Amino acid sequence: MLLVAACGGNSDPEKPQKGANAPPTEDIFAASTGRKAPDARSRTNDRTSTRATPAVRGESARERSANVSRTPVATPTSTPVLRPPTPTPLPTAIPPEFVEVWGGEFLYPAEVAVGPLGWVYVSHHNSDPGSPFNPESGLQVFTPDGQLITSITMHEYVNGQTKKNPDRWWNIPAGIAFGPNKYPDDIMYVAQSKEGGWLFSEGSTPQNSRIFEYTLNYQGSNGAKFYPWEKWPYNSTNSGKVNGLDFNPIDLAVAPDGSVYVANLSPPRIHKFTSQGEFIMSWGDEGDGEGEFKHPRGVAVAPDGSVYVVDRDSDRIQKFTSEGVFVAQWGKEGSDSGDFKKPYAIALGPDGNVYVADTGNHRIQKFTSDGGFITQWGSVGSGDGQFSGPRGVAVGLDGSIYVADTYNGRMQKFSPGS
Repeated sequence: MLLVAACGGNSDPEKPQKGANAPPTEDIFAASTGRKAPDARSRTNDRTSTRATPAVRGESARERSANVSRTPVATPTSTPVLRPPTPTPLPTAIPPEFVEVWGGEFLYPAEVAVGPLGWVYVSHHNSDPGSPFNPESGLQVFTPDGQLITSITMHEYVNGQTKKNPDRWWNIPAGIAFGPNKYPDDIMYVAQSKEGGWLFSEGSTPQNSRIFEYTLNYQGSNGAKFYPWEKWPYNSTNSGKVNGLDFNPIDLAVAPDGSVYVANLSPPRIHKFTSQGEFIMSWGDEGDGEGEFKHPRGVAVAPDGSVYVVDRDSDRIQKFTSEGVFVAQWGKEGSDSGDFKKPYAIALGPDGNVYVADTGNHRIQKFTSDGGFITQWGSVGSGDGQFSGPRGVAVGLDGSIYVADTYNGRMQKFSPGS
């Protein structure tokens, strides 16, 4: 794993086998009791001690039978084999339940994030891949129940003509995140990738790869105004480089201390910046080892500073400390519980649980903070609770889960579940 600092399915457990390879009885006894098994002589004495008392001279057969039945049976001197208690099964997790669906304002919703007021921010692509700069592509903001608040695009209409706004020089936001400040000092960060945050190259130059920082000014029922549309200092020269490497941000997340973590698509890295865009450090290299990435597609930060990264082409999740030290990983290619097929997005719930958009398997999976599987829901289709290539997932302030059901062209909302 490269660490750079700034310079100014499932198999059953093995079971004991019968036959030549089976462990001796004495070994089984010792493993279960912690004591050595009794030898053959002591077992013989035990059997002898349990025989009935000899008949008394003069006893009739009936009396002798009665005496035998009243004779107490000797307690064996050997201790019976102890068995471990059967563990109490954990209660089955309840998957989140479908609440509602909305759509119609976009064709392909992609990234989704929940803002400080609980509003749902959705980046969307509203045109065919051959026409990426459709004026209606961009960012839309909704209430938690799916009511449209406002729509922000890269284009403006001036005197009946369409023109690009240089402060919105992004087509489809590749990532959306919010600063730790509370209302009314809310900050939103938007990542613009040279690949447009979508499936195809849109012809953008590396100079278009940057992070935009916006101040949110809430205007009541009129929605949110975004200004002053600041570009981070290191991108003001449009160099397209970070620490000497090509900058191609595909997602980003903000830590509780305000640090911003950016998933860089190529070369595959995680970059860490201050809230003002000053480079701090980066880690990762291309590969499938610990701390390496093939396609780091999503990133999330927990309240304790832990960093989670979705590596799409390695079909796994990796967990790191805030300084990029590898902690754990889970997942592999497949369709069983805990497996992935081209996962795209990751989100953290208020309880620390991890939600992953398992895009190729058309489902959402839920894990503990250490990767323990909890539950999953969804299947391919267009019905309630079904998905077609979901590429975005976010958790609301109340624990509700929002899913960008990308190829069905809609958003779905689910209850928190358990």
